[in-house]
Amino acid sequence: MGLVTRSEVVPGSSVGAYTVQSKLGETPWAETFAAFRGESLVALKIVDEGALAGWADVEQAKVRLAGVHPDLALPILEASSSYIVTPLSDHPSLADLVDIGALLPAEAIPLVKNLAIALDEAHAVALLHLALKPSNVFVGPPPSYAVRLADFGSDALRRAKNERGALMWLAPEQIDTGDAADAKADIFSLALLAFFALTAKPYWEAAADDADALLAEIRGDRKKPSERARALGVDLPAALDAPLLAALGPPEGRPSSARELAAALEATLAEKPVSPERAARQKKTQKLERYQPPPLQKQTVKMAPYQPPTPAPPPVDTVPPAARVDRRRWVVFAGMLLGVVVIGLLIRAAVTSPTAPPAPLPSASDTPAPAPPPPPPPPSSEPVVVPPPPSASEAPVIPPNQAEIAVVCEPACDRVFINNKVVPSYPAPVRMAPATYGIGVQKSGYAPQYTNVKCKGGERTTVTFVLRKK
Repeated sequence: MGLVTRSEVVPGSSVGAYTVQSKLGETPWAETFAAFRGESLVALKIVDEGALAGWADVEQAKVRLAGVHPDLALPILEASSSYIVTPLSDHPSLADLVDIGALLPAEAIPLVKNLAIALDEAHAVALLHLALKPSNVFVGPPPSYAVRLADFGSDALRRAKNERGALMWLAPEQIDTGDAADAKADIFSLALLAFFALTAKPYWEAAADDADALLAEIRGDRKKPSERARALGVDLPAALDAPLLAALGPPEGRPSSARELAAALEATLAEKPVSPERAARQKKTQKLERYQPPPLQKQTVKMAPYQPPTPAPPPVDTVPPAARVDRRRWVVFAGMLLGVVVIGLLIRAAVTSPTAPPAPLPSASDTPAPAPPPPPPPPSSEPVVVPPPPSASEAPVIPPNQAEIAVVCEPACDRVFINNKVVPSYPAPVRMAPATYGIGVQKSGYAPQYTNVKCKGGERTTVTFVLRKK
């Protein structure tokens, strides 16, 4: 197949054997879509023409990824002319996971160790990543927190397009030169991801869109990670500063491998941090221990010896500590995995069934007086508020170039998102261009949920979420 340009690719178009669905993300050097090949969902990355000078590195990454276990890195299924195809991960990214909340130390330890294993396995076959960030690190459920990496080869495309990329996660040597960095740059990024997992915030104080301030901070002196975490309301042990600052320092002073950094972080995170309040209490206790009371004068009354009461046995905690730590995230991941199963069933039903069953129409008693239907608007990726149908018998027909989405929450949601954009008309249905959309819901006190739904033209798709309390 010939060269494919980004302007030619839109939802509904075809690229080789792939049918393009919704957009997943965009950078100055590439645009990524969800796409179908038969019944399989894949990630289809269309590379910008100005970045094709780095294509040889992409083909080299495809070959070397064959030497990395597929459970550690998403393989490149196809690299043809100007597009790259990889499997679409069915696990959330680190960005999605941390959006729920910062990880506890007991949760961050296995995640960082698994991330280090994946990096060292790639480095062992001379494959560098050099573009690590929370959105291309995919994390499995607790308690193991398995990790799979994506976007190998994208750093070469970034350099070919002469772009700086995601400064928040790059090593300084990647910013100051157009040459490829070495494995020590991945270790620098690993330290940033570990801090992000523990605090839910980046290590740098400057905003991601303030490039000048961010560059000045990256090239300046390092703040102690424990102090930066305390400013974010997270109590991390001061012993964590040494290994993180070493990894964030000059390349020659960084750990020799990702596993070495993970082991140092595990050793410090296993220690219980001492809060300022606890440290103040310890000082008071030390003063009391040094206190010497004055000598007592001879007593004329003989006192009976004091018999201390027998202390009651401590209560038995029947819940293991690990279960307490992971209970909340087990619930969240159970909901995510259930969503993956539902997506698979919906995709199979959409592929094998020629038409979807008609959506239930609202009762005539709940609708206003009939009104002539408006002309169908052109297809759009932005939500369009759909007025309630006039009656069951006179409900407007959905045009074939549009799809209708109705979201039902039990109990009612606070917010509904389609492709990460709030739907202001909820609970009213919305009309969109036919495609696959990511639908998420939130309600205070309940675990958020997310699923992907394929919507066909001329049909209504009803998505039901049964919310679970945190």
